Amino acid sequence: MLRQTLPSDLTDLAPRLTQTDLKEVEVLTGLGPLEALAGGLFRGSSCMTGLDSETGEIVCVFGVVPYNEMVGSVWFLTSDLIHKPNNKRTLVRLARGWLDEQNARYSVLTNFVLESNDVHLRLVRHFGFTLGDPLEISGSSERAIPIERKQTCALLQS
Repeated sequence: MLRQTLPSDLTDLAPRLTQTDLKEVEVLTGLGPLEALAGGLFRGSSCMTGLDSETGEIVCVFGVVPYNEMVGSVWFLTSDLIHKPNNKRTLVRLARGWLDEQNARYSVLTNFVLESNDVHLRLVRHFGFTLGDPLEISGSSERAIPIERKQTCALLQS
C-alpha cells in the first residue's frame, strides 16, 4: 500500500535503512539517513511511503525533488522489509505507476546509483532508466552511474 509520506515516517525509517541504501546515501550525498530523507520530503514535489500489507510497517519512502520544471531527481530508500516477496512485488508495481506519473510531470527523471549496487542498477533498468558512464566520486573508491528516464510520447508508442 502507498500513501503520502508523513514527517514521522522519516524518523521511523532512518535507523532501519538497508545497509546498501545507507552506503549510497553516505557516499553520494555525504548526509545521514534522516537528513537525506528530510531533504527528499521537504524539498520534493511528491513523496510516498510504502507499507507492509500485513503489518503496516514502513517498507520504503521515495519521491522526486525538482531540479527545474523539466527535470526531477528521483530517490527510493528502503528497510529490510523490502526483501519480503509480497512487499517487493507490490511496491515495484506501484512504484512503476508513480514513476509514470512523475514522468508526465517532468520530461526527465534522473539521479545516481553506485556502480557496486547491482540490485539498484537492475531495478532502475527494470523501471526504464538508461545508465550513463561511471563517474569518479571525489574522496571515494566508489563510482556513480548516472541514471535517466525520459518522457515518452504516447503517439510514438502506438
